[in-house]
Amino acid sequence: MGTWRNRRNGNADLPAAVIVGLAGMVSAFAGSKISVGMSETTSNVLFAVLLVVVAGRMAWQLARAGQPRADAEAEVDTDGEGDAAAVGPDRT
Repeated sequence: MGTWRNRRNGNADLPAAVIVGLAGMVSAFAGSKISVGMSETTSNVLFAVLLVVVAGRMAWQLARAGQPRADAEAEVDTDGEGDAAAVGPDRT
């Protein structure tokens, strides 16, 4: 039901959804065929590598989230009263 409502509202791209769905079906079938011939140890090592990569990416994103962007406006408390004023390229 949700897909039809979203399509009616112009929020769904059915050709893209069909492509993603078909690619997922083919990938699932190929993955199942590959996994049948894979040893348990190899499967566990590959899964561990995937977890390390995902954890590294999350840590990278978390580290970058704490850094201000060059184009971001900074809030500066100029008088020490806790009411920060926005300071940016067009504000002083």
